[in-house]
Amino acid sequence: MKEYLDAHTDKVEIMLETPAKSLVTNDNGDVIGVIATSNGKDIAIQAKRGVVLGTGGFDWNKDMMAAYMRGHIYFSAAVPTNTGDGQIMGMAIGADLRNMNSCWGLPGYVYQPVRSRASSTGRCTAASRAPSRSTSTASGS
Repeated sequence: MKEYLDAHTDKVEIMLETPAKSLVTNDNGDVIGVIATSNGKDIAIQAKRGVVLGTGGFDWNKDMMAAYMRGHIYFSAAVPTNTGDGQIMGMAIGADLRNMNSCWGLPGYVYQPVRSRASSTGRCTAASRAPSRSTSTASGS
């Protein structure tokens, strides 16, 4: 995709540090643009042929994780910017979402050393305080 964009700079404007806040639809429900923030101000961006909503996940949104995951997730392998903004914008216009109960993460558990009663040396042994389940892997979209 980068090669295409580099070859078509006359047709595509790339706007960095311009997060979208909401999707704009017409009377038919078609997405025709976005409201975004650039340099501290809201701007309207009209789409000519469509809007690509590349969202990432919602691993760092505690409310969404609690609502959609099948169990408590202790660790995420995702970047901290995965806060569900794209999913929230999609839900606001009635998007049909998939794989909301899966995440791409690493299995993990909370490790806390405990003093062994059988040890006279005072050395520690490991004990797990968390459930023995691991995160699921999304099956693609």
